[in-house]
Amino acid sequence: MFEEIFKLENIMLDLSCDKKVDILKAIAQLAFEKGVADSSEQILKGLLDREALVSTSVGKNVAIPHCKSTDIKKAGLFVIRLQNLVYWEGEDNDTVKFVFSILVSDQSNNLHLKLLSKLAKNLLHDDFLESLNSASTEEELFSTINAILTGE
Repeated sequence: MFEEIFKLENIMLDLSCDKKVDILKAIAQLAFEKGVADSSEQILKGLLDREALVSTSVGKNVAIPHCKSTDIKKAGLFVIRLQNLVYWEGEDNDTVKFVFSILVSDQSNNLHLKLLSKLAKNLLHDDFLESLNSASTEEELFSTINAILTGE
């Protein structure tokens, strides 16, 4: 189910950004390059609109920016590990090191909720977070995340 959504090339390791908006722009550009939407601007607008409702920071240095939009042609899960902690503006004033971005079409039923559920359940475990932090390659990070998505 998730193999078409989450691929190795959907990972950015140790991205250097100082602001939330720059991280969202990087996600939008990567998603556009992978054919998720017709323009990075459409994706960025969806992410910013969602972020304006309530911050997507979930604590433990993790944010899960997401959007469900008619502009999304195919679903994608994009993962960024930041080089440094970045202040994630919002009501909680959290810092973020890991960004899991879920982009889905508004026709995709509950796909984003299934992804959110799998991620949230595992993000509660410090050993999972440590595995994400200690991964030295995109392949290692992909394997760690893919294992929780596929239940292996």
